Order: sequence, then structure tokens, then C-alpha cells
Amino acid sequence: MYIKILTAQFCKYSIHIRGYSKYTIQRYRAVIGLFCNSTCLEEIEHVTPHANGNIEGEIEKRIEEYLEILEDIQVMMPVVNKASQNWKDEIEEGEFPLDDFFREKFVDSQFSPRDFGDVIQGLLEAEQLDYDQWRQIATLGFDHCYDQTITALKCISQNDSNDDRQFNARQLLKENNAA
Repeated sequence: MYIKILTAQFCKYSIHIRGYSKYTIQRYRAVIGLFCNSTCLEEIEHVTPHANGNIEGEIEKRIEEYLEILEDIQVMMPVVNKASQNWKDEIEEGEFPLDDFFREKFVDSQFSPRDFGDVIQGLLEAEQLDYDQWRQIATLGFDHCYDQTITALKCISQNDSNDDRQFNARQLLKENNAA
């Protein structure tokens, strides 16, 4: 059976599974599409030959192939995360605290807090944020993805066109001994 047909059927039925948002399903499609493109496989029978009773003789070769595919998927996940998690446009001016906003986003999209590093810079660069919102996003970034947050703040402190945001980024970097 073709993987694309199975994916379409799975995604169609997944809409009705509690906890699966449309964003999660979009990410599944993207990852499965990436897998098919990187392996040049079209049929599910070719993915796991042992599932049909054929024991793989070259198991080490298959493990290497699996690890290469896994690495390709991991390389692509930040791109998928950035494309599907454009939250900065959804934050409303004056909305504070943002705890409920991010809790809802993490749950709805099944977006791991660890993946927050993929979108932290875009959030910190959002124009509509007031200082309290911006500071809370930075704090959340420090909690979930310290290194990416430091990198984003360094970029903002050097390149941002907003002088206040540049100043605030420099202050946070000093407070975290990363200036």
C-alpha cells in the first residue's frame, strides 16, 4: 500500500482524535513527506520488510539507514516548527500574563517546550509586544531553550531597529552574564 494513501487516511481520522490539532496533523504530514522524499520510498511494505515475515539479514546496514533518516528528520523539524508555529501575530497588545497563551499553544499544537527554541527569536522580535510581554517571553525562553534565547538576544542587541528592544536585550544579556 502507498505511504501517501495511508498518510491521508491517518490524517483524515486523526482530526477526530482528542488532543490532535490541525497543526499537529500538518506536522505529521510534513515529517512523513520528508521521510518519503529522503528515502525515495513509496510503499509501506518497503519500509519494514520484516513486517511481512522477511528477517533482515543486513541489520547493521538498516540501522545506519534508519539513523540517517532520523538525522534528516531532526534537521528538518526546526523548519517545520517555524512554519507551523507563527505565534507572534496571535499575541494581542496588552495581553498579560502570557502563561495561559503559551500553555494553550503547547497543548493545542503538541509543540514541545524544547522546540520553543525554534521560534524564540521571532517572538522576541514581534512589534506589538509591550515590555512585560517581551520580558515574559524571554523568561520562558531562558527556562526552555537558554542557548537559543541568548543567541536571539545577542542578535537583537546588535541588529534590531527598535532602540528600546536593543537596550532591553543588552540588559537581559548582562543579567545572565552573557553580554
